[in-house]
Amino acid sequence: MTPASFAILFSERNPSRTEGGEELVLRNILLGLSARGWRCLLAYHEWGDLVPEYEAAGIACRRFDLTPARPTNPGRFLASVAGQALWARRNGVGLLHCNSYFRVSHAAAVKHLGGFPAIGHLHNPPPDYLSRQYRWGLQQIDGLIAVSACTAAEWNRALARPSARVAVLHNGIDIDRFRPDEAARDSARRELGVGAAEVVIGYCGRLIREKGVDVLIRAVARLAAEHPALTLVILGSDAQNTRLYGEPLEAKLRMLAQELGIVGRFRFLGVRHDIERWHNAIDIVVVPSVYSDPLPLVVAEALACGRPVIGSRIGGIPELLSGPLAELLVPPGDDEALAAALQRLIADPQRRVRLGECGRQIVEKEFGVSLFLDQFESLIGMMASRCSRPAYSSSPLPLATAYKHWDPNR
Repeated sequence: MTPASFAILFSERNPSRTEGGEELVLRNILLGLSARGWRCLLAYHEWGDLVPEYEAAGIACRRFDLTPARPTNPGRFLASVAGQALWARRNGVGLLHCNSYFRVSHAAAVKHLGGFPAIGHLHNPPPDYLSRQYRWGLQQIDGLIAVSACTAAEWNRALARPSARVAVLHNGIDIDRFRPDEAARDSARRELGVGAAEVVIGYCGRLIREKGVDVLIRAVARLAAEHPALTLVILGSDAQNTRLYGEPLEAKLRMLAQELGIVGRFRFLGVRHDIERWHNAIDIVVVPSVYSDPLPLVVAEALACGRPVIGSRIGGIPELLSGPLAELLVPPGDDEALAAALQRLIADPQRRVRLGECGRQIVEKEFGVSLFLDQFESLIGMMASRCSRPAYSSSPLPLATAYKHWDPNR
């Protein structure tokens, strides 16, 4: 199957660099496939800062209302579905890619009206309860891709499906962008005001309660007396935590650091788009997740920069920290075990170098974006050919059925 065979319609809530890993994974897919000659379209719900970059790359972008249907807005839901299906038909779309299970029922309705197969990309573990609308949408999707074997197994259990139902495709990163860079390291450390011999511990990612940043702060507090020059750097935004839970997590973490007497070691740097520069500046990257984190990009990015990563033994993290790197895994939520792991690396600079070099080799071999795109192309070609069907459906029944299952009162 060649790129010219058909166009691919991608569906995304908010194409923004600040939202999280799934948006950045889709960025790699869209820009990578476009560079390989695929015709890509993006339907998004809310404008984000990646839209101009996509349009500059020749990717057609259009806003649609992807709000879940309610008894009060059936017309809006149906109009959005019909608009996407018409746009897809006019542009020769042969496959729909939904980048989140949160929009999968909407995508299923577009798929039925458009008459082309659809796949869903699972970047998150399943919720404790899957509503009827999500179950229906996931059943209608022709194929599902999970970012880790752990996430695939969790979704198979949630959907009571055979293991072949969910394919596994590990995320890939740009290993040319994320690489050891001494000039970037020196520059960033000068900005921080830390010397070459001082140890910097870092967290890079969303400031959301499930990421366990409070566990990291408690672990650093355990080491403070023995290592007076230790610095903790935190990069990221708590906007998502505020939206989901109604609390600004950054202020809460600052308060915790003050209570533990380490506020002077704390550096909140906010959102940085030159994240590769800061990975190089940090000596030890920590991913202290306390939920089933599917496959955090930051692990592969930091390893590619030659930095050792201590991560929680949960979710898909052990799929990245495997083999010689498995010694860097700690129990989730255990600040004492995390402090002990940090202490071992702080005390042994050569070990940090050795593990960092090993991590770089693993990422080059298994997690490069080029390999990821090769595998993605293979998957979509297989799914599109397996799920091919006569051109566009004209029956209104699937759309009516879709709306019925979207009703949250059912």
